[in-house]
Amino acid sequence: MAGRLKVSKFRNALVKPAKRDGWYADIATGAMSSDADHIKASAKHVAFTWDSLGTVAVLPLSKVGKVDRNTCLVRAHSDHITDFAFGPFNDNLLATGSGDASVALWNIPDAGLTESLSTPVVRLAGAAGRIESLTWHPTASGLLASAAGNTVKLWDVEKAAVTIDLASQHPETVQSLSWKADGTVFATSSKDRILRVVDPRSASAVAGVEAHAGTKTIRVAWAGHLDRILTTGFSKSRERQYCVWDARNLAKPLHLQVLDSSTGVLIPMYDEDTNVVVLAGKGDSTLRYLEVSENAPYVTDPQANVNDPPQIGATLVPRRALDVMECEVWRVLKLTKDAVVPVTFEVTRKSKREFQADLFPDTKGTVAGMTAEQWVAGENIAPPTVSLDPSKNSSIKQPTPLYASSSSASSTPASSSPASSSPAPVSLIKPSASASASSSSSSPVVSSAPSPTPAAPYVPSEKATKAQAIVRSSKYRHVQGTLLHKKNNIESISQLSPVTPIESNMFDANKSFMCMPFSGPGGQLAVFPTMVARRVGPSVPTLQNHAAPLDFAFDPFNDARLAVGCEDSNIRIWTIPAGGLTENLTEPTLILKGHENKVTLVKFHPTIRDLLVTVGADFTIRYWDLSVGGAPLKTISDHAEQILTLEFNNDGQTFATLCKDQLLRLFDTRSGSLIRQATAHHGTRSGRVAFLGTSGFLITTGFAKTSARQIKLFRESDLSEITEVDLDVAPAVLVPIYDEDTTLLYVWGRGDSSISTFEFVHDEAPFLHSATPFKSAELQHGLAFLPKATCNVAEVEVARAVKLSKNTVEYISFKIPRTRPEFFQDDLFPESRVRDTPSITLEEWLAGKNPSVKYVSLKPANMTPLSQAPKEQPKESKFVKYNPALQDSPDQRKEKLLHSMVDSLGDKQTGAMYQDTVQGVEESEWDNY
Repeated sequence: MAGRLKVSKFRNALVKPAKRDGWYADIATGAMSSDADHIKASAKHVAFTWDSLGTVAVLPLSKVGKVDRNTCLVRAHSDHITDFAFGPFNDNLLATGSGDASVALWNIPDAGLTESLSTPVVRLAGAAGRIESLTWHPTASGLLASAAGNTVKLWDVEKAAVTIDLASQHPETVQSLSWKADGTVFATSSKDRILRVVDPRSASAVAGVEAHAGTKTIRVAWAGHLDRILTTGFSKSRERQYCVWDARNLAKPLHLQVLDSSTGVLIPMYDEDTNVVVLAGKGDSTLRYLEVSENAPYVTDPQANVNDPPQIGATLVPRRALDVMECEVWRVLKLTKDAVVPVTFEVTRKSKREFQADLFPDTKGTVAGMTAEQWVAGENIAPPTVSLDPSKNSSIKQPTPLYASSSSASSTPASSSPASSSPAPVSLIKPSASASASSSSSSPVVSSAPSPTPAAPYVPSEKATKAQAIVRSSKYRHVQGTLLHKKNNIESISQLSPVTPIESNMFDANKSFMCMPFSGPGGQLAVFPTMVARRVGPSVPTLQNHAAPLDFAFDPFNDARLAVGCEDSNIRIWTIPAGGLTENLTEPTLILKGHENKVTLVKFHPTIRDLLVTVGADFTIRYWDLSVGGAPLKTISDHAEQILTLEFNNDGQTFATLCKDQLLRLFDTRSGSLIRQATAHHGTRSGRVAFLGTSGFLITTGFAKTSARQIKLFRESDLSEITEVDLDVAPAVLVPIYDEDTTLLYVWGRGDSSISTFEFVHDEAPFLHSATPFKSAELQHGLAFLPKATCNVAEVEVARAVKLSKNTVEYISFKIPRTRPEFFQDDLFPESRVRDTPSITLEEWLAGKNPSVKYVSLKPANMTPLSQAPKEQPKESKFVKYNPALQDSPDQRKEKLLHSMVDSLGDKQTGAMYQDTVQGVEESEWDNY
C-alpha cells in the first residue's frame, strides 16, 4: 500500500501552452508517410517535415514567430522522409531516413540555415528497404541504429560503414526501436505485434512477447536506466492502451491501461532524468504524462491536459534547453498542420530564486562515454553528466540568443562563399577526451567538432520580435494592391464560359480592349473596351469562331488585332472595330491552316511585327507571317508529348517550353533548334514558364509529387536549378507575370482569391523574396496586366491589372507607399521597355537582322525626379527634448511648490472667514457654568 500512497512531485505540474506569438507559425507540414514523430528537437534546433518531397525544415529553437515560406530547407532525399533524429552529443548533427532506402547526415550551423542544403556530409546507402526508425546510441559516439524492413543495422557514421547487421531477429517489418539508457540492449516492436529485447553485440533476441493484440502500429520506449519498457498500441476491439513490462520477465505486463477508442497512434516520449513519459496521440488535442517506477503500481495515474490545436506529431526538448529557474521540467513541441506549438510543464514552487535540485538532477552533456569501436568491442562507459544549476553552468544562466545581434553573424567569415551548398566541414561526432586519441586515426570525416553554443531558454515574445528583425528590407516589400473605384467596372456578366483549357489563361487585355470566352455555340469571344464601364445585358455582340477557342492573344503592336487558336486546328485573325463590337462578327480577317490537330497556344513575338508562333496538339510549334498568311514559315517537331506553355525571352531571340514529359526546353528562335533541356517539376499536371527580364534567369511554376504548387528558379545559361519555393496545395495552375522594371513577380491561379508577390534578387538567397500579397473576396477567373503607359506614376502606381471574376471585371492598382510622392520616383520607375513598337520587321529578321530592345522614360514633363529633389528639412518635433541644464533642481522645485501653496492660502485669507460671520455666545454668559 505504501507504493500506492506515494505522491509524485510532478503530479500537479502546470501545463502552459505557448501563446500564438510563441509558436513556430505558418509552416507547411509535409505528408505523413509513416507513424514516426515527424518532429525532433535538440538543445539548439527543431526539425520537422516540410511540404515538399524528401524535405525537412530546421529552425533555431529560439526563433519563434511566423516562418517565411521561403525558409531554407534540408532537401535530403528523393522520396518521403520517414524518420529523423538529432545526435545526442552534437546538437547540430541531424540524421534523416527515407523511403529511398538511404540515411543522410547533415551538419546544421549553430545559428540555423542560411541557405538550403542538398549535399549531406555522409549518405549511408544499402538499407533493406524503407527506413522505418532512426535511433542514436545513448552512450557511444557516432553509433546510429536504423530499422528498415525486418532488418536492424548499426552504423558507425564516422566510417560510413555497418558495424552490426541484425537480419534474422524479426520475421516482419520493425516499427519502433528504443535503447536502454546504458546502451547495452534495445527493445523493438514489429508488425507481428511482438515486443523483443535484443542484445545487438551478441546478435540475439533475449526475449519476446505479444505486446498488443491490435493490428495497428506499436510504439516502444525503454524507461531510461530502469528495467521497465513501455509500449503503446491497440487491443483487438481497437481501444488504445499502454503497457508497462519488466524487461527481465516479459511473460505478462506489469500494468495495462486502456485509454480510449481514438484511432491515432500514441507517441511515447520518455525523460530518463525524471522517469516520466509523456503520451501524445496523433490527431488528439490531449497530452498525458505519467511517472514510471521500479515498484508497484509501477506507473502513476496519467495526468491529462487538453490544448488545441490537435497534434500530428510531438517531441520532447532536451533538458539542457529548459528554463530551469522557472521550474520548467519538460517542454513538448506539438507539430500541427500549420504550426509548431511549444507546451511547457512547470512545477509550482514557493520560491523560484533558488535552483530546485530535486527537479533537475545532473543530465547528459555533449560528451560521449566512448567511441563506437569501444562499444562494439564490449565496453560499457556511461557519458559524463553536467549540472543544470546556472551557478555551476554558465551556459544555462546566460544563453546566447540567436539573431539578437550581429555577434552570431560575425562568427562566419565574410569571405565565405554564399553559393556553398553545405556548411563548413566539422566532425560528425564530438567524442570524449579519453576516446579522441583512438578515434582520430580512424575517422575519415574531419577533425573534432567546435565547442557547442549554449542552448537558449524559451522566451516567446522576445524571440518573436528578434526573428522579425532580420526580415529583408526592400522598397517593394510593402507593395499595396487595391481595387480601383467601380466606376470603370464591367458588371453583370452572366454568359462567361466555365471551360478553360489547362494550357491557356483564356483572358487577355491591352490598353484598348479585353477579351473573354462566352458560353454557347459557335465558339464565342466577347470583346469590351478597357477602362469603360458597362452593365452587360443578355445580348452581347461576339466574335463567332465556328469552333471552340482554346487560346487567344492580342497583337502587342496593334491593339485591334486578335489571334485565336481553335479546336478545328485553325488560327483565326480578327480585327476589332474602333470602339469595340457593335454586332456579331462571323468572318475573320485571316485564317491560318497547317496544324494537324487543335491549336492550344498562340504567342506574338515581342519585338518583330507580324510574327505569330502557335502550338498544336500535334506536338509541333509553327511560325506564321501575318502580313501574307499562307503556309507556316517554320515547323519545330522536337516534342514527343503535349506542350503546356511557351514564352519568349526579353528580346525574343530564344523561347522556352514546358512539356507533359516534365522537361523544360530552351530553343533558339531563328533556327528553331533545341539549345538545352532540364527536368522542371515532378508533378504531371500543367505548368507555366517566364523569363525574368535580362537577368539571365527564368522561373517555372508547376506541381510537386505531393500536389503542392511550386515555383522553381533556373539559370538560363545551363538550366541549373537555383531555388524552389513551395506555395500551397491547390488544383489551379500558377500563372507567373514578371515586371522587369520593378523586379516584382506576380503569381496567380484561376479560382484563387489572392495574388502572391515576390521580389526577384539575382544575387541574394533565397532570390525570390516574399512581398505583400493582394487578397480579395471574389475568386479570380482571369488576370491580365496592362502596359506601363496606363499607370499613374504621379501616385506611385507601379502596375495595373485587369481581374476577371465570375460576373465582374475589376481593376487592381499596385502602388508603393512613399513619403514624397510629389516627386517622380526615378528609383522605382527606370526606363521601361517599349512594347507597342516593333524593333524590326519580319522581312528584316528573315534577312538575318537581330531584334533589339528600346527603352523610354516614364517621367512626366511636369515632375522633378526624386534624385534631384531638394533635401527634405527635418520636421520640428512636437515635444521638447529633455535637457538637464534647463531643468530645475529638486530644491528649486520644492521652493516653487512651497511659494505656490503660500500664495494660494494668502488669497483665501484676504476675506472674512466663515466663523466670523456666525453669531456666537457673549463672554459673560459663560460665568453661569
